[in-house]
Amino acid sequence: MPRIADLTGQRFGNWTVLEFDAVRNRNSYWRCLCDCGNKKTVSAYSLKRGDSKSCGCKNRQDLTGKKFGKWTVLGFGGSKNGNNYWECICECGNKGLIRGNNLKSGGSASCSSHDISGEVFGMLTVLNISNESKLTKSSYWECKCKCGNIVTVAKKHLTDGHTKSCGCLTRANIPKHLFFDGTNIPKIKSKKICKSNTSGVRGVCWSRRDEKWESYIAFKNKTYHLGLYKDLSDAAAIRKQAEEKIFGEFLEWYDSQFPKSKSNEESKGELVQ
Repeated sequence: MPRIADLTGQRFGNWTVLEFDAVRNRNSYWRCLCDCGNKKTVSAYSLKRGDSKSCGCKNRQDLTGKKFGKWTVLGFGGSKNGNNYWECICECGNKGLIRGNNLKSGGSASCSSHDISGEVFGMLTVLNISNESKLTKSSYWECKCKCGNIVTVAKKHLTDGHTKSCGCLTRANIPKHLFFDGTNIPKIKSKKICKSNTSGVRGVCWSRRDEKWESYIAFKNKTYHLGLYKDLSDAAAIRKQAEEKIFGEFLEWYDSQFPKSKSNEESKGELVQ
């Protein structure tokens, strides 16, 4: 291995090299300190060529003082895995470290404990926090739909626009026998993944706050929290078990009541998801 030139103490743009870190793929990597205070490991190749001149703070939009939903940004909170995080305070007084993209997109509009009673999301009016929130770190709220149905919905699904009704918006376009007892038959039979899903597994999403995979299942107008998991495979496995137990028994009964000859209508119902 060729001798590695010592870069300790040298400056490259806004970077000051602190110490040697490691050699990977024949490149030496160095622990660096940016003028803004962030630390990061950068390859000697990127430093010398000028490909990396800072942690990204030069191009980062300053969000300090701006409001996003109930959040007010206090200041920059650091970078992690290529994402910028901001220290924020909610109107209720709670503080949090929120990813910049989630603030801008509306994916995070307030802290999980912020009282959203009375707020309206689509056709849903929030009534009160659900007892289910006491059993999990996630925030669930009972809501009343304009059609009169009462449903329990995760707060994040309300604020990001994922859930806008009890299901009646979809139900209006589905034959009556395909929507039974608050359950969309084509939806639970379908294996399709919606476009907003980032896990590749139905009923599994990434919890930004807990930094784990959250598994859940919705049935008869209610969402059931199935736990938080470090590995996606574990979250997917528990979701599959819930499908087999909850959906399996229900669909077995349903198929015995409605002939398979109605498969064309089921396909029609699936298209409106």
